[in-house]
Amino acid sequence: MIFNSPLFLFLFVPFFFAIYYVADKNLRRIIGVAGSFLFFSWGQSFYIPIIVGIILWNFYFAHNLKKERSNKYLLWVGIAGNLALLAFFKIISTYGIDWMLSAGMPQRITDLFERLGFPLGLSYISFQTISYLVDIYKKRIGAETSLLNFALYIMLFPKILVGPITRYKKVVGSLSTPQINKDDIANGIRRFLRGLAKKVLIADILAKLVNITFKLGPESILPHIAWLAIIAYALQIYFDFSGYTDMALGLGMMMGFDLGENFNFPYISESIGEFWRRWHISLSVWFRDYVFYPLERKRIKFFGRQLNIMIVFLLTGLWHGITQSFIFWGFLHGLFLVLENLFLARVLKKTLKPIRHIYTLSSILLTWIIFRSPTLSFAWDYILRLLNLYKSYTPPTFSQSAPLPFIEPTFWLAFFSALFLSMPILPYAEKTLNKYPKIAFPSRIINDAFLLLLFVVSLSMMVSGQFAPGIYGGF
Repeated sequence: MIFNSPLFLFLFVPFFFAIYYVADKNLRRIIGVAGSFLFFSWGQSFYIPIIVGIILWNFYFAHNLKKERSNKYLLWVGIAGNLALLAFFKIISTYGIDWMLSAGMPQRITDLFERLGFPLGLSYISFQTISYLVDIYKKRIGAETSLLNFALYIMLFPKILVGPITRYKKVVGSLSTPQINKDDIANGIRRFLRGLAKKVLIADILAKLVNITFKLGPESILPHIAWLAIIAYALQIYFDFSGYTDMALGLGMMMGFDLGENFNFPYISESIGEFWRRWHISLSVWFRDYVFYPLERKRIKFFGRQLNIMIVFLLTGLWHGITQSFIFWGFLHGLFLVLENLFLARVLKKTLKPIRHIYTLSSILLTWIIFRSPTLSFAWDYILRLLNLYKSYTPPTFSQSAPLPFIEPTFWLAFFSALFLSMPILPYAEKTLNKYPKIAFPSRIINDAFLLLLFVVSLSMMVSGQFAPGIYGGF
């Protein structure tokens, strides 16, 4: 089940929240767990035993770590179990069972794994459980004594699709008796509708051009189309991911949970370091706290910090997928950060802001090419096409290239809306209006009416097309 589907919007959401709100506050956690398992099992019921196993595994190790806080062996076994399961499913979903056969594993065993894909939200669940075990070992938090509360923390359906990676400490106060109020419900609905519009009316429309361009390949596109497509992809992945995150945060608010922000206008950054403080914040902070800081405490003498940065970003690439493209994408981001750490950040501070933005956006676009390309050779050819250095050109047929070369008007509307909304103009305008009470209320009415209109338009787009899952839902 995905957020941008009629099944979720008109069946799951009304029934779940109707029951959730009329129930006694002490029963809401039970309804939250039941609803989250129902959400997960809709199309993924095969993986329910695995998720239950994850919950029991980590609940057991957390309980024992509480009793034996100095036992590092328990911590590492608990972490290893989570990482092994995550790595196994990453490999299975990427390479299938061929590698098992080539390794000499019997056919009768490989047949058992043939239908396996990637369990919903496993990457986010795994990082949450690892942080939970480490925080207990470090005495930052106490172990949860209620299995029901722990199951709700792990399975809370708003965050299971694409995060954010929420720390236990942030939600522990809401697990036993989630508190809700009218303002949270209203603001949660507004946040959800904004996210749905970002996903359906911007990201999914931009995807039409992006998908056909990368399907055709560099040999069948012209340089100006290649530039347009990669800029559109940078906007698509931002509005897809942040749109899903807005929906998740809105649903969390409606349930009485603050899941934490995950984006802060990353494309206004003036360095790659700043970009990672604004993009997928929960993942960046997770790697900082649980990988980079521990490595820094044992930093080697020469270039130790730079080595630690590279380790973090190679692992960041692996988190997205065990492929050459993702690993090299992580390597490039690590390389940019190493250069900034050594000297580039000091140089950038002395330059004009436009130059800093050009450097940052150019670097990000380069890495998005790697990220989106199926292979490194494809990415290299695409870069050559951008620079007009790719020698051959094979014109595609109209049926192959639609909506190219006659790009639909809806694309341009989505494209320029994305450019506008990727800058913090609306939050600034909203903050300014709130200073004037006489116009704050009318502006809120206009805003809500506009969100309702966007919801109707989003529904019409969903009905007329397919329901595209979030890009980061596959990670």
